[in-house]
Amino acid sequence: MIMRIVSQHRWCLSCSTNLRSTSGLIRNSSGNCLAAFCRFLGHTTVLEAELWGVLEGLQVVWQNDFEKIIVQIGSSEALQLLPPSTDSPFALVRSIVSPYSKPWCIEFQNILHEANVASDYIAKMPAPTDGSCFIFYSFPTNLLAIFHKDTNGPPYSRMKH
Repeated sequence: MIMRIVSQHRWCLSCSTNLRSTSGLIRNSSGNCLAAFCRFLGHTTVLEAELWGVLEGLQVVWQNDFEKIIVQIGSSEALQLLPPSTDSPFALVRSIVSPYSKPWCIEFQNILHEANVASDYIAKMPAPTDGSCFIFYSFPTNLLAIFHKDTNGPPYSRMKH
């Protein structure tokens, strides 16, 4: 079974103070959402929030014994820092590389913001402020409708300038 981790920070709780959270979805190869997570990060950069989302998603997937994973991330800057590079100067990237060496297959992909509305919605949900990761397996009805739209992709194409 192929698992998709869709990870985005996408929510600046207070842009003037850089308070951020991260969130993500765990989906199967059919696009059905199996789990979601969110974590309040506090003061951090956008790049760090994106990387925290990848790390949290990998930890959730590993705990559930999935072995083939596609990680979709909405930051080309974060994507460039991720494996196969193993000698990153960033501790957070090295933390991501550590589970990458486990007996599983991981592919990293870029995802457009428009195709990740569900993760945005989850990032705006209240997260524990103690820094713990909140994982949930049942979803509000309005979020299920967003999952459906995300699975089928955005109804428009993105124009490049």
